[in-house]
Amino acid sequence: MPCTEHRAFLMDRGGEVRISEIFPLMRCRWERVRDDVSTANIFAPRPDPRCVTALKEVEPGRHEIAIFRNGIRVWEGPITLTTEQGREITIEARDVCHYAGRTIMRAAYNNSYPKIAVAVKRLEFIMRHELARKEALNPGINVVKYLDVRNLPGSAKSTRSTKKYEHYVLDEMEEMAWKGGIDYTTVGRKIILFDVDDNIGEGPQITEADFLGDIAIAAYGMELATYSAVNDGLGHYGAHGGTDPYYGQIELLHSAYDNSEGTEATTAISVKELTKQAKRNMSGRFPTPVVLRVPQNSTLTPAAITRLMDFLVPGVRFPVRASSTYRQLEQVQKLDRIVFEETEEGETAQITLSPAPGKTPWDDETGGPT
Repeated sequence: MPCTEHRAFLMDRGGEVRISEIFPLMRCRWERVRDDVSTANIFAPRPDPRCVTALKEVEPGRHEIAIFRNGIRVWEGPITLTTEQGREITIEARDVCHYAGRTIMRAAYNNSYPKIAVAVKRLEFIMRHELARKEALNPGINVVKYLDVRNLPGSAKSTRSTKKYEHYVLDEMEEMAWKGGIDYTTVGRKIILFDVDDNIGEGPQITEADFLGDIAIAAYGMELATYSAVNDGLGHYGAHGGTDPYYGQIELLHSAYDNSEGTEATTAISVKELTKQAKRNMSGRFPTPVVLRVPQNSTLTPAAITRLMDFLVPGVRFPVRASSTYRQLEQVQKLDRIVFEETEEGETAQITLSPAPGKTPWDDETGGPT
């Protein structure tokens, strides 16, 4: 039985010119992820003659796929692979971050002291500058105007410095997500850049009733810390926290976000920023983190898909509650990944969540270890 919830269309680069619908579909899979490029896969075993002519002309690197779910455009991006076997065709695509993965950073970008920048603004500047030449194509990639940059007070700073022709733009996005205090995700043509601690949206409560499986509660002693320090590699450091009368002193050490080796800095300014970063690193680490753990790729019930659909954007936070365990717990978690797949057996949606950054008892400077 062909897909009933999903439709897929072949588009020209930029996603504005529709070439043909691809039908009937026997499989349609797409996802949204945090800090990675999402993918889609469609399979048509015997395409309708009305779309065969268009399929013969499909060119990875030029054409895109747009996927609709119940009439709503939910995913799109450039085609990266087509596989024909007999009369069957499988098409794989990556979201529009793929364009950043094939764009070299031709300029140097130096935010070492005193040119320190807000991390998300540094990345926005790079993307607008480097992707501009892809926008100038005919047709253009049609991405830059949809950039959504969330620059809220307290966002992480960057002292990162890169040379000409050192990275692809996507490499920079990945490295800054790994050690620069930012997150990114793609919804349609919109690339959202935000601080790892920012709350970009809130969804309704999720409980065990929303899953085809159990929720677990785990206490992570390896994540506990009462004292945090950050160094710049030059002998300067900043620290936060101290000794707790119950846990004692459990220390955490990190290097500064995106610190550039060999950068000279004024000690007073360096210590102020390092201390701020040390404080950020304590988030959610005291007391011993107790995590409400939704097993990776847990399957949502059909009713939950309908109820949560409008909120399923990576980075959005959900209050998740477990009541069938020995300890009852409600915890705010953020969405990391959502994967939809429809086959002849029906539609499934698998979700991956992780604990959202929390407030420590000494965030207001009045409590916690001393």
